[in-house]
Amino acid sequence: MSNESKELETQVCRVYREVNRYADAHGGVEFGLNVLYGPPIPNPTVLIVSMQGGGADQNRQRCWPPALLYTKDDSRFGSILRHDFREAGLCEVLEEKTVATNIAFPQAKEFKKWRRKPGSASWLKMSAGWVEELIRLMPPQVLLTYGKPPFLELIGREKATPVEQATWHPSSRAVPSGPIPLVGCPHLSRARKDDRQEAMRRVRAIVNASC
Repeated sequence: MSNESKELETQVCRVYREVNRYADAHGGVEFGLNVLYGPPIPNPTVLIVSMQGGGADQNRQRCWPPALLYTKDDSRFGSILRHDFREAGLCEVLEEKTVATNIAFPQAKEFKKWRRKPGSASWLKMSAGWVEELIRLMPPQVLLTYGKPPFLELIGREKATPVEQATWHPSSRAVPSGPIPLVGCPHLSRARKDDRQEAMRRVRAIVNASC
């Protein structure tokens, strides 16, 4: 393992400790807690930010999974994600150079209902801050968001169109690569096929332009 990878793992472990300390102090973890859906990767090609993990896992993460869960799981989200990356010619990118997280770390069965629960606003604010920290630690070539909440939290406004390309600027400490292009797509549970294809077309164009 390179020194860069070791340092990255050390820093991401720190984030996990901070998240779990916050959970111990404030609760709000009814179904589980997800920080990452796979191992940290130095300078990944894509960093996915979805809305929130569902309530089925019932798992409070204290460290990352050994491999990106979306490449193997049988969830509808994972199945569609694999299909879209494959259709875009980015299958290898998904399997080897993609990191995934959520804008809200506590799992919930339905995001809107979760937002009405006590403490959810604070959890969302804290999670979004940790997501920015993860982006700073692992600056990708492109950020890919699924659903309205991650786009809103990272860009600071709602999407004007179902698929929108924007630029993420760090709100605090500088990111080594500077501003990062971001593609916002509707959540895969309700996105139209045309919107999904357009989002992946934009992701592929950004990736190819970086080569």
